[in-house]
Amino acid sequence: MKLRLLTLLTLLSVSSFSQEKLYEVRYDSVFIATPTDSIFGILVSPIADESQTFPAILCLQGGGHVGLDNYTWEPRYFAEHGYVSLICDKAGVGRSVGSSNFRTQTFVQKGEEYICLLDYMRALPQVDESKVGVHGMSEGGRMAVYLAAIAPEKVSFAMSVSGPIESYMENQLYAIDKLYWYRGYESEIRNRVVRVWRMYYEQAARGEIQQATVDSIRAVEDILTHHIYLPSASTRLPSRPMRADIHFSVEEEIKRVNCPIFFQYGELDLLVDPVVSVELIPESDLFTIVTYDGTDHNMTIEGNVHPDYDQDKLDFLETVYPKE
Repeated sequence: MKLRLLTLLTLLSVSSFSQEKLYEVRYDSVFIATPTDSIFGILVSPIADESQTFPAILCLQGGGHVGLDNYTWEPRYFAEHGYVSLICDKAGVGRSVGSSNFRTQTFVQKGEEYICLLDYMRALPQVDESKVGVHGMSEGGRMAVYLAAIAPEKVSFAMSVSGPIESYMENQLYAIDKLYWYRGYESEIRNRVVRVWRMYYEQAARGEIQQATVDSIRAVEDILTHHIYLPSASTRLPSRPMRADIHFSVEEEIKRVNCPIFFQYGELDLLVDPVVSVELIPESDLFTIVTYDGTDHNMTIEGNVHPDYDQDKLDFLETVYPKE
């Protein structure tokens, strides 16, 4: 049950590509073995002397499945500026094959898969294994923080774009409220919708949807002018979200991070609460946070990517690994 109010597609066509590229790049199709799958990826590398090594960035997709093509521009951008980059199909979709599917993977299982991808990158001859980081958008931003916390020996920096810090449930409740606000519903109705969703999530996490909750869902349906987004009025447990994911957050994990992380948020994000996310990030010299005025979840402002979005990433990377 993933709320899909906005997509990430706009980034492909309107990115500013603000700094002149330093390298031509090459693309390689790769298959990376995990314990259960063969994950397909596109490896984008700067073209240089074979003896030269570069930092590397594992690029993670956001939630859902919008297709690998919608994420290839950012690895190219990083590679043009001297970073070996990898973007992969999710488990069970695209050209990835095996017994897993991202739709039924928990966040923890996704993390285990992503560590395999990090190990693959660290072993590449053109990569400096001590300089490997993670970049992610939305859900990928959450997972970038998670990987920095659980694999400190493998992640030396991270970039989190519109990444929720609070739990999956709390983040979804925020997005649900904003969806009903966007459709013009008053706060009283929005509050009822959020309450019924909260009951539903809490009971789904415990493994039992009560009939009283089903009755509450039906009562809310009766007061809506048209159906937007409500839980199923059934005691049957949903297939998604996974029970283990409902209360998953990185609120505690982020306190253990010991590498630099760059956080980017949009002031007008309707899918991830930028205020709460920033409040939950501990004060640390390791963490750099930028919230862009008038900018949404996709980092766009009036239809275009915020003009500082790309350059700010390069500035952060320059502070982590200054160019010689």
